[in-house]
Amino acid sequence: MSARLRYSVSMIVVYAIIWAVLTGGSSDSLAIGIPTILLAAIVSACLYEPSIIRWRLLALFRFIPYFLWHSIKGGFAVAKLALRKSPDFTSTVIKFNTRLPDHGSQVFMSSIASLLPGTLIMDIQGDQLLVHVIDASMNIQDDLNHLETEIANLLGIELEARVDGNE
Repeated sequence: MSARLRYSVSMIVVYAIIWAVLTGGSSDSLAIGIPTILLAAIVSACLYEPSIIRWRLLALFRFIPYFLWHSIKGGFAVAKLALRKSPDFTSTVIKFNTRLPDHGSQVFMSSIASLLPGTLIMDIQGDQLLVHVIDASMNIQDDLNHLETEIANLLGIELEARVDGNE
């Protein structure tokens, strides 16, 4: 079975589960649901680009607590900064050289990195992430390095040794 066909079948299953959850499993909506599910799967298959990414299930279970903790921590950090009477911080933009090999894994990292305290990924330029940091005194490099490693583990990617000074 080709990668595109496997992907299409898995998307049909995923979309069917989502449809069942949204409709409460009602068979009354199947006349609309089946064509919608198939159309969504066809569009997904047309947009699908095979990747070197291989999700690792055990790593996913380790990643979920990491993701939840940093989401909560990031929310509190930004709330703390926003509630200050007189903000005494200066925002900055940094460049982070990622070792993730393909654009898909870099986009995934960007999505998660925006949940780190006081960060927003502004752009991906080749292997560099342009990161807006709300407080220049924050040491965000360590957080980004750790996140990159977590994502590499999750996606089964072997990272090369860092040689660019992002340590």
